[in-house]
Amino acid sequence: MNMNDTIDLSGISSDNVYRIRRSKKNGKLISHNEYGKIIIIKNWKSLHVGYGKVVSFENRENCILATMKNVSYDFYMEYNEKTGEVEAVPYEELTRILQELGFAHEYKEDIDKDNIFDVWANLNSGILITIETWNQDGERGYNSVKCYVPVSGCGFGMRNSTGFSYGTSYLSCFNIVHNTRDFPLHDCLAFNNGSMDWHGSHPALWHYGERHDINYAKALAKIRKFKDADIGERFNMQLDDAFKQYAKNGYLVD
Repeated sequence: MNMNDTIDLSGISSDNVYRIRRSKKNGKLISHNEYGKIIIIKNWKSLHVGYGKVVSFENRENCILATMKNVSYDFYMEYNEKTGEVEAVPYEELTRILQELGFAHEYKEDIDKDNIFDVWANLNSGILITIETWNQDGERGYNSVKCYVPVSGCGFGMRNSTGFSYGTSYLSCFNIVHNTRDFPLHDCLAFNNGSMDWHGSHPALWHYGERHDINYAKALAKIRKFKDADIGERFNMQLDDAFKQYAKNGYLVD
């Protein structure tokens, strides 16, 4: 059965994007629909972990037998228990996804010769994302992908499955490397309720390459090098107050 138009039969559609994971039982790629029914992927050897759309399918009693194609849609990073390798969305693909979601590139810094610290922001939603790549010994992945989401009035209603790290009544930070849901990035962005007000909070702009001797004031001062230098004002980060507080604790920019 070929699917040229939208088809909704037994909860499967050619328009929907499905998470493709590696089965812990046999290492093959599988998926499931929104009702939890397993999708057995006939052409799994030609695909990779990530996301896909259904090209054709056969509805069975206990499963759906489908041919799928990979698509770019969201962040993913999984540990392959059979090979011991990490399977993660390539950095270039992740940046394209961010652009499609309305994010602009603000800042990039080398951590070492193989890794970067990257910052992206959506100026219409107030959401900011920092990325630390983790490329070591031929393995390519991420140390962290932190999403700072303004969530006025609902900052503490988060679950561990979202990768929630910390928050206030105005801002929540998610490290989606630890998100166990099917659509980590989209789910975190959905927590934004229209607020762009960080209410005096600011992002952590240091990375693992700076080790343990971090000057927090100098790290925050990187924000002055952002493409949109007024982002602190746009998001009400109250940076002057932050720098004054850091100075009281002995952290100076100069």
